[in-house]
Amino acid sequence: MKRLYLPQKVEEIFLLEYNRRKKSSNIAWFLGLLFFLHYAYLGEWGIQILYWMLLIVSVIFQEAYNLPIPFPFIPVGPIWWIIDLFFRMDKLTAKANEKIAGRIIWEMKLQKGGYRA
Repeated sequence: MKRLYLPQKVEEIFLLEYNRRKKSSNIAWFLGLLFFLHYAYLGEWGIQILYWMLLIVSVIFQEAYNLPIPFPFIPVGPIWWIIDLFFRMDKLTAKANEKIAGRIIWEMKLQKGGYRA
């Protein structure tokens, strides 16, 4: 994350708000592993809907052709899922946290008319 130089009081307020809102890689991983909800947790609803659509289409495809594959995704789903869980989760979480930090700075500028403490 890019380092901002803020007055001490403003930085304290920022850090309190950031620590309250930031996302955890562990929670994202847990939600992704059990419920396929890691994109929703990270605030990426467009990708989460695409993920769900892939699940639904894959289940319909599996049922239509009586495929013996026990996993509902065919084959893009499990590949995407595995890559996300084991290789990309930290980057996805860091990206979401950068967006959160930017949003907090923007809100602070709106509220105070700048960084004045």
